[in-house]
Amino acid sequence: MVAKILVDRDIEAGKRLVLELDRIGFPLSAAMWLCAAEEDRYQLVLATSNYDGSPLDAFRMVHEAIDRIPDDCRPSFADVSIVSPGDRVIQAVRKLVKTHTSVGGARLFNAMINDVDIADAWIYRST
Repeated sequence: MVAKILVDRDIEAGKRLVLELDRIGFPLSAAMWLCAAEEDRYQLVLATSNYDGSPLDAFRMVHEAIDRIPDDCRPSFADVSIVSPGDRVIQAVRKLVKTHTSVGGARLFNAMINDVDIADAWIYRST
């Protein structure tokens, strides 16, 4: 199987989603494209406290936000994972990378953090 490559369009699509979620007041403590060492594809991982309260509501809000983004720069909902801010991968990344609440871009490549093996990550936010 051939691994997917993270391209500029994916990075821009992820950024647009984070900005849209910020616009609607969706609490987002971490957002990143993540390719775990054991995976062959990237997932746009969103960490939100809304997941802890009501995962279905969190998924619905993210789906609605994706629908508001123009087709040419919209991430696929199939590529999005929503997790708790307490997720072990999110916690591991947070130990190494801290960002402001703005939408930035930091690359993490070939990292082992607290037994979490990260092949590649593009981090928009890690607070």
